[in-house]
Amino acid sequence: MKQISFQKEFIPLIEKGKKTVTRRIKFTGNPGDIFYFKASRLGKKEGYIKILRIDKQLLRNGILEHSTMAGDMEEIRKEGIHSTTPLTDIKILWNKINKKGYKWEDNPKVYRIEFEYLEGHNETK
Repeated sequence: MKQISFQKEFIPLIEKGKKTVTRRIKFTGNPGDIFYFKASRLGKKEGYIKILRIDKQLLRNGILEHSTMAGDMEEIRKEGIHSTTPLTDIKILWNKINKKGYKWEDNPKVYRIEFEYLEGHNETK
């Protein structure tokens, strides 16, 4: 089974259904695939998600376009950012996680991955 890692602070948000989107520079998976997720690469297995949709887009364009279509910052909230300065916070987080050439300012091509948390799922199902 494939695994995907998230920042530790996002684990409870995934489990509550408040983080349902992630963006990645590289991703191998398809809609319908089930991944187990961990807090960081070295963390323990926390649970399972099912991939619903994958789109390739430019980072900033995708976030801003989705946010404009919704008329607010809903897209950033789907990323797990629930603050009073969501656009600033997602820029800071992205740059903290990603390296040169993939910074917010570089507007890299990314995979937008929409998923759902699978409560109670385990590997034997």
